[in-house]
Amino acid sequence: MRSNWVFPSVLTPVLVLILLVPPVFGASPSYDPVTGRDYDTFGGFFDAYGQYVDPNGGVMDRYGEYVPNSYSDSCDTYYDSQG
Repeated sequence: MRSNWVFPSVLTPVLVLILLVPPVFGASPSYDPVTGRDYDTFGGFFDAYGQYVDPNGGVMDRYGEYVPNSYSDSCDTYYDSQG
């Protein structure tokens, strides 16, 4: 005797949502939705240009040079080694 059990049509989309939604939303516990940044464990982040801004306000720019105290949190700007 063989049983042909098929998922109901409502259960299949629900299972797909359960499998897909958790990895997309909340995948990174350090993501800040207000700024749109993903902070590392030390409090720094990478900007859209690939430059690393550390929690002390220094920037490791795309030229490979570290510029201390160059990040301004109030206006979200910084200076790199080229000015």
